[in-house]
Amino acid sequence: MALILQTKENIGGSEKLYRDALVADGTLLLVDFSNRGTLHGYSVAKGFPVRDLARESSEVLGIKNSTRFNYEDSTHLSEGLGLWCGDWGSSGYNDGDPYGVDFGKDLMEYIVANKEHEFLITVWVRVPSLTGFSGGRVIASMGDVGGSGINLNITNQGIPNLFFGGIEGRFATIDPTTDVLQRSIHYRGTSNTMRNFTNGEFGRETLTNPNFEGDYSNLVLGRNTGNPSVYMYRILVEDLTVSGRVADTVVKDDWDYNNGTGKYGYMEKRPFIDQA
Repeated sequence: MALILQTKENIGGSEKLYRDALVADGTLLLVDFSNRGTLHGYSVAKGFPVRDLARESSEVLGIKNSTRFNYEDSTHLSEGLGLWCGDWGSSGYNDGDPYGVDFGKDLMEYIVANKEHEFLITVWVRVPSLTGFSGGRVIASMGDVGGSGINLNITNQGIPNLFFGGIEGRFATIDPTTDVLQRSIHYRGTSNTMRNFTNGEFGRETLTNPNFEGDYSNLVLGRNTGNPSVYMYRILVEDLTVSGRVADTVVKDDWDYNNGTGKYGYMEKRPFIDQA
């Protein structure tokens, strides 16, 4: 006996069926550790795969992000299905075989080659406690000339700051909390300032323009400058010039999708919204 399921809604708003509602043509990377498409059986065992939910769109653009876990000590998923970044290992960053999740250089090479496109970078992160807290870079691709390409840094006060093109996103200062936080940067080319968003809402623009010069290291979620005491949930990178979407809309849709609000009010919220 065969079971056939039919849906009238196309995920992603097109005829293609994607692995996440926020994926579209032009999505360069999307990983969500609460989605079975990213992790095999929710396993974070060393050597187990970490898959790009946007691979149908990213690989067409020459970007291969799917990779595997590598660490010296340990990691785990929280009850809310967040990836713990506090125990990757004791040795320093090794560009050849870094601890954590190494996405390679394809994504950064694409951004540099298309640096006058518009890009959107969104991360979901939680600092669960400041007791025994350790800060540092959670996500990074560092340049040999112009500083960071993409950099999510957690300050010693537990504040997540997102950088792109060597420039900090100029996010408003927040009090450290145990709540999950969505941070987004809207890059509009090297001739324009960038815009930032927090929890689905526009904040402000940067004072200076970003820039991309030289070569960049692999994009790594892991031990870049230490073992930050944070949980990572979701990473989204999109070429808005290719997708034709508006940054404000994508950020709000991503917020609504994960919270089960707005046009996604018929869905349950993601497990990491209410618990670490």
